Amino acid sequence: MLSYLIRRLFSALFVIWGATTLVFLILYWLPGDPAVLVAGDNATAESILRVQKQLGTDRPLAEQYFSYISGVLHGDLGRSYTSKQPVFERLWAQFPATLSLTLLGCSVAIISGVLLGVISAVNRGRWIDQAIQSMTLFFTSMPSFWLGIILILIFSVTLQWLPAIGNGTFAQLILPAACLGFVASGSLTRMVRNSMLDVLNEQFVTTLRAKGLLEPNVLYRHVLRNALIPAITLLGILVGELLSGSVVVETLFARQGVGRTLVEAIGVKDIPVVQGAILFASIFFVMINTLVDISYTWIDPRIRN
Repeated sequence: MLSYLIRRLFSALFVIWGATTLVFLILYWLPGDPAVLVAGDNATAESILRVQKQLGTDRPLAEQYFSYISGVLHGDLGRSYTSKQPVFERLWAQFPATLSLTLLGCSVAIISGVLLGVISAVNRGRWIDQAIQSMTLFFTSMPSFWLGIILILIFSVTLQWLPAIGNGTFAQLILPAACLGFVASGSLTRMVRNSMLDVLNEQFVTTLRAKGLLEPNVLYRHVLRNALIPAITLLGILVGELLSGSVVVETLFARQGVGRTLVEAIGVKDIPVVQGAILFASIFFVMINTLVDISYTWIDPRIRN
């Protein structure tokens, strides 16, 4: 068990290093000089050279890279070109809003996806199965921004039950989280349903029923546990979709967060903020997938070896 955890942690660190390096190189190769952006369009050549020295962009690529990695290891992601604020402080202040949105959206996806998947599998071929299948197809094919607009029109404009924009209260978090969670729940529902049907056809299920075990015990203690491994794998992938979806959802619902900060930074070509936001998202995504891999050992002890 310990060796498995060590392998997964080393793998996670390698992926984070790779993502950090890739982000640095992509933004380095982008056309345009950051010094011109900072100095201004009407700056003289001497002013641009002075800004290049301040930013360190006049140094060789390798030197810039090792300086950037050293800064990341010490929690220094540079300073914003526009606000002059440290990037880490700026993103860290926005991270709780994005984290709460992502976690609540993930909870909505897990609860609705697993519950509907089990109901659909148990009632295979019946009307409720067909209804759930149609609903999951609707949510899977629906873009998050379009679903968000529909939710705003129904629950904010027509019914006036929930606020459409802003941060600060749980009520303002419900619609954005529902928008993220329902889109992700479609794929999860279908995966749980298919996995449940595969396990229900296994011989050990027939044996358990022949021994007289109650059907709820067979379904939830044995069948569902074996069917969760592929669903959990999909859940790790869906976290990435939730993070990317938060960029759209935070903008649509006028919420503060890392996603909206990233959109604003891209608009003004604030490269340090863009680098930092992508790094934040990469680390969070890798951490979630590492926890997903570790959870396999609880569901199926054979994976520990």
